[in-house]
Amino acid sequence: MLSYNEALALLTFGGVSALTVYIFVRVLQKKEASG
Repeated sequence: MLSYNEALALLTFGGVSALTVYIFVRVLQKKEASG
C-alpha cells in the first residue's frame, strides 16, 4: 500500500501529465483549424 505522500505525488504527477497532454492537443487542434 502506498503511503500518503507517495499517493499524493503520484496523483499530482498524473494530473500534470494529463493536463499537459490536454493543452498540447488543444493547441494542435487550433493550429489545424486556423491553418
